[in-house]
Amino acid sequence: MSRCEEDGSFAAIMLMVSEGTVKLAPQLPPVHNEFNAPLPKLSVWGFCEGGYNHRAIDRGRLFWDIHVVPTDQYKIGNPLQTLPQPSSPVHSPKTAVWNSLAEPPLPGKHDANALLPIWSSIDGQNVTWPWWYRVLNLVLQPLIFLAGATPADVLSHCPENTTELFEVELVLGWLESVGAVKKTIGGGYITLSGFWAAFGDQLHDIEHDWFGEHVKRKAKNHEKQRWRVDYNLRHSTLQARTTQRTDAPPMEEEGDTNISDAGAVETNTTRQILKNPKQQYRIMQKALNTRQVQNEQDQPGPSTTDRPTNVDWQTQPLAVAKPGASVSRTPEAANMSTEDVDMADADMGAGGEEDIDAEGEDDDDMY
Repeated sequence: MSRCEEDGSFAAIMLMVSEGTVKLAPQLPPVHNEFNAPLPKLSVWGFCEGGYNHRAIDRGRLFWDIHVVPTDQYKIGNPLQTLPQPSSPVHSPKTAVWNSLAEPPLPGKHDANALLPIWSSIDGQNVTWPWWYRVLNLVLQPLIFLAGATPADVLSHCPENTTELFEVELVLGWLESVGAVKKTIGGGYITLSGFWAAFGDQLHDIEHDWFGEHVKRKAKNHEKQRWRVDYNLRHSTLQARTTQRTDAPPMEEEGDTNISDAGAVETNTTRQILKNPKQQYRIMQKALNTRQVQNEQDQPGPSTTDRPTNVDWQTQPLAVAKPGASVSRTPEAANMSTEDVDMADADMGAGGEEDIDAEGEDDDDMY
């Protein structure tokens, strides 16, 4: 194996290792514990003898070859179309030729009114191989990680406007016929160990792929897939729903308006914190201020029953202040000025600077 092995080759090797058809044999250097013995070697002295300057170690000493060795269970040729075991050592697995798999499905060959998949020619008789490989790749990628996925589940994980449901069903039916996947209870599918061989030992007609040569997708112009956003926010969505069901009472009476309002504020606060954890302190402060304002609005004003009982308000004459007469004021009232006082904004720090969160970063715009 190469240290720069391609992803497809590495995936195939790891699947064969897990299946037991091949094994990995590291080619370790010899063990030699004598100090200053010639390299390469493995010893009790580690990779750096006589010092601790590990930056000076030759990086080539940290790697060694890894061989992929076939076992007795190794299958010659395509795992989906295996060849008989050779009777003589002349037939080496390296020279084995893979058998061709079944042709991709072409509904137009047998039914003139059938829907034509994107890999079919306009007359429904021939396969456009580059498009077949593209759709096959779109179906296999999510199915590898979603065991038991139905055709509709696979379609939901494909980029928008790339394939249709009937095309996904045709691909899954073909994969089942060649032994790459199998159907489970409920109409779902799971991949088998040799699914990677569905592309064959070589790709057909790639040199005539006009679309792949002239159309390139740019990452910055590619629209963000919505299902990825929903998948990443699935935990916060479930938490928000649970909080909403817990806070909202089943039956609201006339006097329970403030209770439902408080539950709505808590639900909104939880959702905002889960979406933007960096601003949790600012969100909580805003929620507390909102609740305080609601509590002040819900409190009733002073009534006649709150007046002192030791004064007869009906018989006591009202004192009318004459012009120029001095009126006694409480110390609190005397200290208050008639001029407006500029108060610092709650969202602004000292000196008018922007609010900075607990991580020392400027707050982003809130959702």
